[in-house]
Amino acid sequence: MKRFWVAAAAAFFIAFSAPALDFYASGEERDKKETTIDLVKFIAKAPIPVGKFEGKTQKAFAHVNIKDMSDLAAGARAIFRVDLASIKTGIRLRDRDMRDKYLHTDKYPHAEFMLEKITAIYTVKEEDGKTTKTPVKGLAPGVETHLDAEGTLQIHGVKKQIQLKGFRVTHMPESEETKKDRKGGLLKTVGSFEIDMTDYSVKQPRVALFTVEKKVKLEFNILLGTGEKKVVSLPEEKEEEKEAETLKPESTPAENSGQ
Repeated sequence: MKRFWVAAAAAFFIAFSAPALDFYASGEERDKKETTIDLVKFIAKAPIPVGKFEGKTQKAFAHVNIKDMSDLAAGARAIFRVDLASIKTGIRLRDRDMRDKYLHTDKYPHAEFMLEKITAIYTVKEEDGKTTKTPVKGLAPGVETHLDAEGTLQIHGVKKQIQLKGFRVTHMPESEETKKDRKGGLLKTVGSFEIDMTDYSVKQPRVALFTVEKKVKLEFNILLGTGEKKVVSLPEEKEEEKEAETLKPESTPAENSGQ
């Protein structure tokens, strides 16, 4: 009888659990006038008269897998990849130097971030000059949710562990409105972080005889869709991760008796 109820509970769980969702970004340049969506940008600083300058690209590819939207602790995996050779700063000579002298995109064509762990999930409310953070478990439809996370960033052949703080994620189930932007349900990811380019064996660029500061700010605003073309894929899950998700078998009488 006990085995029957275990089996029934397992069947109920499988039947009524929400399916995992896969979201993709294909890196297509949909609108050359677009300045915010599907954009990865770096912001660098150099002494005056050069000052601040930035490079942009819309060639960002991604695959995000979420096992349960209502509970991210159940499993969330992500990979983001950026085509570095496509970055434009507004000056062709500077673009060529970035590709050939500093990033060496012929050998290291991509920057890549692999999510490893989500450390905090919360919503943020601003009222009367005060910021209130409320912990949550998952992504409610249409609600901008903030995540803190850890992962590996690879640039110029060098991998480093980094932390992302407060990047924003919004899940938008498929609707007539979302169909105007992408196929299927949408996942919007927005955030920024700083890196030291010398940590990745990238020399500090020189622009018009001035050396660019080694700290660079990276910003991203990427819209993914469940119906988008898959360009980059997550690696296969490790066997121990798969096993952890399956129900443990009922113990045998011998195990119960300690034999």
